[in-house]
Amino acid sequence: MKITKIRLTMLPQGSEPVCAYCTVSFDDQLAVHDLRIIRNESRLFVAMPNRKRTRPCQKCQTSNAVLSRFCSHCGVALPRTPQDPSGSSRPHVDIAHPLTAEFRSEIEREILECYQKTIHSDQGQHAAN
Repeated sequence: MKITKIRLTMLPQGSEPVCAYCTVSFDDQLAVHDLRIIRNESRLFVAMPNRKRTRPCQKCQTSNAVLSRFCSHCGVALPRTPQDPSGSSRPHVDIAHPLTAEFRSEIEREILECYQKTIHSDQGQHAAN
């Protein structure tokens, strides 16, 4: 599978840790939306799209974030969330993700190259004005 298109949506300067959102097309056949370029203390990296896990309130059946202590609709206390074997209650789950480290590295490298080119071209435009 080859990346055939990368579309970046840059966020305003200072909106870190998320610097940009990204859509990647593979073989002009499959698009993956909402990848994020994130800056931490030491580097930039690409986070795969994910969603918050939810669970229903036992009283009113309203969906609540998995780590919520009280229902957002009726206010009833929610039972503690059982932890998975790794010891966390995993509030987010990936929607799409690469299955091998090599493919993850390839995706991240190409997206970050595109991001760096975009940043440098934007700086060049600002310098010319």
